[in-house]
Amino acid sequence: MNIACNSPKMRARWAAQFALSTLVLMTGCPSDSDDTDTDASATAATDAGTTAGTEAATDTTTQPTTGGAESTGGTTTGAGAVDYAMDIQPIWDTKCVAGCHTPGGAASMGPVLGADVSYANLVDKQSPTVAMPLVAPGDPDGSYLWHKLNGTQADVGGSGAPMPIGVALDADTLALIEQWITDGAKP
Repeated sequence: MNIACNSPKMRARWAAQFALSTLVLMTGCPSDSDDTDTDASATAATDAGTTAGTEAATDTTTQPTTGGAESTGGTTTGAGAVDYAMDIQPIWDTKCVAGCHTPGGAASMGPVLGADVSYANLVDKQSPTVAMPLVAPGDPDGSYLWHKLNGTQADVGGSGAPMPIGVALDADTLALIEQWITDGAKP
């Protein structure tokens, strides 16, 4: 069951996402290779995530469904097949592309995640920082992207801040990405 586009909860999430995206555009993203948390733009983004984006970052409640957990990224529930264009790309669009994972963006070490190139830049592509692919189809624990999203990148020899900068993805969104990878990271 999808949350209605005009529901107050959805409007609040979109407003929080827009506010955070605007803040990231104004302050920029720290380099992925930056190992410090003292960068001013990271601090500003973090502050925004704990104030303006609090609801989007901490709201992990879901509407009752028959299929499983719902994602804020797309339309598929946890029990169905995950569609990259409908379910995963909207996550990149709202959380990653603005100011960072775009040509000339602040994420110089990370992949460009625009709709026309994101899949090709992630799946079976070697990470520039560790000896593992960004996305290993069928293997979330063998995917550096998964570790960056969960803040466990140091556990596999990586560095830098968890992604996205400022506000962690909610549990439902992480579950959707994990399902996509586990199911073979299909386009």
